Amino acid sequence: MTLYDCLFRHVSMALLNQGYQITHQQPHQTLRRIVRQNAPDTRVQQMIEHRHTLKKTVCALICKDAVATLTKLLNDYDIRDAQACQTYCLLPLQRIVISSAKSSSV
Repeated sequence: MTLYDCLFRHVSMALLNQGYQITHQQPHQTLRRIVRQNAPDTRVQQMIEHRHTLKKTVCALICKDAVATLTKLLNDYDIRDAQACQTYCLLPLQRIVISSAKSSSV
Protein backbone atom coordinates (compact mmCIF):
# COMPACT_ATOMS: atom_id res chain seq x y z
CA MET A 1 0.00 0.00 0.00
CA THR A 2 2.87 2.36 0.79
CA LEU A 3 4.36 1.77 -2.65
CA TYR A 4 1.05 2.56 -4.34
CA ASP A 5 0.98 5.80 -2.36
CA CYS A 6 4.52 6.46 -3.59
CA LEU A 7 3.34 6.10 -7.21
CA PHE A 8 0.43 8.41 -6.39
CA ARG A 9 2.91 10.98 -5.03
CA HIS A 10 5.03 10.81 -8.21
CA VAL A 11 1.99 11.34 -10.42
CA SER A 12 0.77 14.21 -8.21
CA MET A 13 4.19 15.89 -8.38
CA ALA A 14 4.33 15.47 -12.16
CA LEU A 15 0.90 17.08 -12.45
CA LEU A 16 1.88 19.94 -10.14
CA ASN A 17 4.96 20.59 -12.27
CA GLN A 18 2.62 21.03 -15.24
CA GLY A 19 0.21 23.29 -13.33
CA TYR A 20 -2.41 20.63 -12.49
CA GLN A 21 -3.38 18.81 -9.34
CA ILE A 22 -5.32 15.71 -8.37
CA THR A 23 -8.47 16.65 -6.50
CA HIS A 24 -10.21 14.64 -3.80
CA GLN A 25 -12.97 13.79 -6.27
CA GLN A 26 -12.13 10.37 -7.75
CA PRO A 27 -8.33 10.61 -7.30
CA HIS A 28 -7.74 6.94 -8.16
CA GLN A 29 -9.62 7.29 -11.44
CA THR A 30 -7.44 10.30 -12.29
CA LEU A 31 -4.33 8.26 -11.52
CA ARG A 32 -5.71 5.43 -13.67
CA ARG A 33 -6.23 7.72 -16.67
CA ILE A 34 -2.72 9.11 -16.39
CA VAL A 35 -0.78 5.86 -15.99
CA ARG A 36 -2.78 3.72 -18.40
CA GLN A 37 -0.62 5.03 -21.23
CA ASN A 38 2.27 3.11 -19.61
CA ALA A 39 0.41 -0.07 -18.58
CA PRO A 40 -2.69 -1.90 -19.77
CA ASP A 41 -5.85 -0.43 -18.26
CA THR A 42 -6.99 -3.80 -16.89
CA ARG A 43 -3.68 -4.21 -15.04
CA VAL A 44 -3.90 -0.67 -13.63
CA GLN A 45 -7.49 -1.28 -12.48
CA GLN A 46 -6.40 -4.57 -10.89
CA MET A 47 -3.60 -2.75 -9.06
CA ILE A 48 -6.07 -0.14 -7.72
CA GLU A 49 -8.52 -2.84 -6.62
CA HIS A 50 -5.68 -4.73 -4.94
CA ARG A 51 -4.76 -1.59 -3.02
CA HIS A 52 -8.36 -1.19 -1.83
CA THR A 53 -8.44 -4.86 -0.79
CA LEU A 54 -5.23 -4.46 1.20
CA LYS A 55 -6.59 -1.35 2.87
CA LYS A 56 -9.67 -3.24 4.07
CA THR A 57 -8.02 -6.49 5.19
CA VAL A 58 -5.64 -7.35 7.97
CA CYS A 59 -3.66 -10.00 6.11
CA ALA A 60 -0.94 -9.24 3.60
CA LEU A 61 -2.35 -10.26 0.25
CA ILE A 62 0.14 -10.38 -2.62
CA CYS A 63 -0.95 -10.34 -6.23
CA LYS A 64 1.96 -10.77 -8.63
CA ASP A 65 0.23 -8.90 -11.48
CA ALA A 66 -0.59 -5.91 -9.27
CA VAL A 67 2.98 -5.80 -7.94
CA ALA A 68 4.42 -6.15 -11.46
CA THR A 69 2.26 -3.26 -12.70
CA LEU A 70 3.16 -1.12 -9.70
CA THR A 71 6.87 -1.85 -10.18
CA LYS A 72 6.75 -0.91 -13.86
CA LEU A 73 4.84 2.32 -13.20
CA LEU A 74 7.13 3.31 -10.32
CA ASN A 75 10.11 2.72 -12.60
CA ASP A 76 8.67 5.28 -15.03
CA TYR A 77 9.17 7.89 -12.28
CA ASP A 78 12.05 6.67 -10.11
CA ILE A 79 14.06 3.45 -10.45
CA ARG A 80 14.89 3.51 -6.73
CA ASP A 81 11.21 3.28 -5.85
CA ALA A 82 10.77 0.44 -8.34
CA GLN A 83 13.68 -1.40 -6.76
CA ALA A 84 12.18 -0.79 -3.31
CA CYS A 85 8.95 -2.32 -4.57
CA GLN A 86 10.81 -5.39 -5.73
CA THR A 87 12.76 -5.70 -2.50
CA TYR A 88 9.71 -5.13 -0.34
CA CYS A 89 7.56 -7.67 -2.16
CA LEU A 90 10.39 -10.17 -2.62
CA LEU A 91 9.18 -11.12 -6.08
CA PRO A 92 11.39 -11.91 -9.09
CA LEU A 93 10.37 -8.82 -11.06
CA GLN A 94 13.84 -7.63 -11.96
CA ARG A 95 13.24 -8.11 -15.67
CA ILE A 96 10.39 -5.56 -15.53
CA VAL A 97 12.66 -2.84 -14.16
CA ILE A 98 15.46 -3.71 -16.56
CA SER A 99 13.21 -3.87 -19.66
CA SER A 100 11.44 -0.65 -18.68
CA ALA A 101 14.79 1.10 -18.13
CA LYS A 102 15.99 -0.06 -21.54
CA SER A 103 12.84 1.17 -23.29
CA SER A 104 12.96 4.57 -21.55
CA SER A 105 16.62 5.10 -22.48
CA VAL A 106 15.96 4.54 -26.20
